[in-house]
Amino acid sequence: PSKYTAPVRAERNTSRRSTRGSSQQELPEGFARRATQSADTFSEGDVVFHPQFGIGTVKSAYDGSAGLTYKVVFAKDKQERSLVAKFAGLSLLKK
Repeated sequence: PSKYTAPVRAERNTSRRSTRGSSQQELPEGFARRATQSADTFSEGDVVFHPQFGIGTVKSAYDGSAGLTYKVVFAKDKQERSLVAKFAGLSLLKK
């Protein structure tokens, strides 16, 4: 069986494309990227940066079915989004 699965594994590994980074934004001038904060460090009113959505303000934090979740309003499009903390990739800009 390995003579059949090896070519398939090799093909799968080389055909993957990364879609990350294609729509990511750069930090605005004057802001330095800080290390991603741990899940429990953001509170209401904190200004955060998300690689895809840009700068936003944390409106609330709650424990959802997927874990700690933040409601963040992003400045660019004024949309409120719910982001699961462990997957969000948020960086703190200002407390």
